[in-house]
Amino acid sequence: EEKELHFFSGQWYRGRRWYARHFAGAADRGLVCGEITPYYLFHPFCAERIHALLPGVKLVVLLRNPVHRAVSHYFHAVERGFEKRPLGEALALEEARLAGTEEELRSPAGSSFDHQKLSFFHRGLYKEQLDRYFQRFPKENILLLRSEDLFLHPAETLATILDFIGAPGNVGQSGLRPGGHGGQAINDQQQRPPEAPHENRGAYSLVGDVDPGVLKDLTERFRGPNAELKRAYGVSWGQDDDDDGGCQQEVITHADKAKKKGGKGV
Repeated sequence: EEKELHFFSGQWYRGRRWYARHFAGAADRGLVCGEITPYYLFHPFCAERIHALLPGVKLVVLLRNPVHRAVSHYFHAVERGFEKRPLGEALALEEARLAGTEEELRSPAGSSFDHQKLSFFHRGLYKEQLDRYFQRFPKENILLLRSEDLFLHPAETLATILDFIGAPGNVGQSGLRPGGHGGQAINDQQQRPPEAPHENRGAYSLVGDVDPGVLKDLTERFRGPNAELKRAYGVSWGQDDDDDGGCQQEVITHADKAKKKGGKGV
C-alpha cells in the first residue's frame, strides 16, 4: 500500500523479513509488484544493497530534465518548509551541505536530511548514479525512460513498463492524460489539465518564479554532465551531444518575458 518504502536507504536495518511483509500474498494472487522510491537512485549505497537482496530484480528508472527537476525539487522543498533561501543561494550552499553526508548514510539506519531534501543540483547528475546500477545489474534488467515521455504519453509509456516487468494488462487512454505530474514547469500559455491530488504537486512558472540568471547558470552547469549521460546511456533532452538538455531556448525565451514583466524571480 505504501509507494515509497525507503527500505534500501533509511530502513535497511529492519531486515528482509520487514521488507517482504509489504508484498505478502502477491505471488499467491499472481501479482507482479514492487515499490517506487526515487531516492534509491541518488543514495550512494542503495544499488549495492538492492543487488545483495534482489540480484535478479527488474529496475525502472525515470529521468527528468535535470534543470526542471532541480527547480521542481526546490519549490517542493520551499512548500514543505525545508528550504528558506532563494534558489541561487541554495544552489551555492549545496556542496557544503552535502559534505560528509555519504558517511552518515553508510550505516544501515543512516540518514541525512540535507542529502535527501536539499540536493537540488546533485540529484540531476544522473550518469554517475546510473553507473552504480549498471556495474551491478545486467543491462537487460534496467529500463531507462524519460519522465517527459510518461508525462506526455502516459498510456504508451506505461505499456512499455508493463511489458518490461512482465505484468499483464491492457492499458488504454481512460484515466491517463498528459501533464498530470507534480511540479510541472508551465509557461504563460499553458493550462494544467484537471488531475488528482499529488503529494509532490507544486506548479511553478519559469517566468517570474525563477531568476533568469540562476536558471541560465543551472543550465550551463548541467551541459557537461548531460553530454556524458547521452554518450554513456543514450538519454538526452536535446539533439546534440553538447546540448544543454533542451533548456537554453527556454531560458532565453523566459528571460525575455521576465524582463518585460519586470519579475525578479527566485
